Amino acid sequence: MTALPWSDIWRHLTAVRFSPLALRRMLRTGRIAEGVCATRTVAAAGATGLFDALRQGPCTPEVLIQELNVSRSRLRVILDAGLHFGILRKSRGGLRLTGLGRAFADGRDPLYASALAYCEASVGGGPAFAARLGAGHSRTRDFYERLGRRDEASIKEYGTYMARTAATPARTLARAWDLAGARLVCDVGGGFGVFSAALVARNPHLESIVVDLDVVKPASEAWLRGEAAQRVRFQALDFLHEPLPGGCDAVLFARVLHESDRATVKRLLAGAQKALPSGGRLAVFEVLRQRDLGNPVPVVLAAWEVVMGAPGEIRSAEDYRTLLTAAGFQDIRVERPFDLAGWNSLITARA
Repeated sequence: MTALPWSDIWRHLTAVRFSPLALRRMLRTGRIAEGVCATRTVAAAGATGLFDALRQGPCTPEVLIQELNVSRSRLRVILDAGLHFGILRKSRGGLRLTGLGRAFADGRDPLYASALAYCEASVGGGPAFAARLGAGHSRTRDFYERLGRRDEASIKEYGTYMARTAATPARTLARAWDLAGARLVCDVGGGFGVFSAALVARNPHLESIVVDLDVVKPASEAWLRGEAAQRVRFQALDFLHEPLPGGCDAVLFARVLHESDRATVKRLLAGAQKALPSGGRLAVFEVLRQRDLGNPVPVVLAAWEVVMGAPGEIRSAEDYRTLLTAAGFQDIRVERPFDLAGWNSLITARA
């Protein structure tokens, strides 16, 4: 991991106006986000039958996969979150309900029965939520098709949300990714160009192409300002199905690959390998799963966001090493850049 100078750390802290009050606000914001995911976790445990399956005693994840109509990756999210929020615990026989989990599962206490009903209603109803979590339910193409039919105002609203959540991670990426000597980066699925703008601001020699759907282009061009608008250009492309443009010596997947299933990720990485010259650079910027179960809260929160909106998953560093090696990349490195939230990791490789 590359050491970050204290001067950069200080600039980062002062940029967010770090203070005891700011820290308190950050912690409260984290509690709000956790509350949303806790509601989903309790609802999922009830809707999928997890409470019923564990009522008689502990089960291993392998047994639960056979008993419940939930894919392995989605069940892992529910179990991981259940451990974090205290409704499950590990035991010698696998996973078992805690006292809190048993109270939800029994349903005899009106307090917990009503709380479970509230959680299920908050996610749109138990059966509907269970169907959404079911195995083999893919939404990547549906999402982009819906996006293509949206009006400009809706596209701008969604893109603005994505851009705002990317502002701090973009600065983290720009500090961590060494692009000395690179001339042109292809920002795949770059949306409004927030990551590209941060990269060109950090690297005066660099230009960037944001590759995304044509419906994003007007809002992307309106978002970019100043020098970034001169050195970041947009290219309309359905990158899930069309080849990436040539002529770039670096390719970036920033918070993109987690949205896709494994087969799609393989295809995207193979496309990047083909588009890059020998020795060209690739970066994957993602939240990484640190272990199968028992992950820290940033992973739990990120994993739930994937479950709610995409057929992908939060992968481990080893998963990406395997995928990148299979695509023909070399010199694969994983770093954890300094990040107050602890969310993102940087994986770099060479074509």
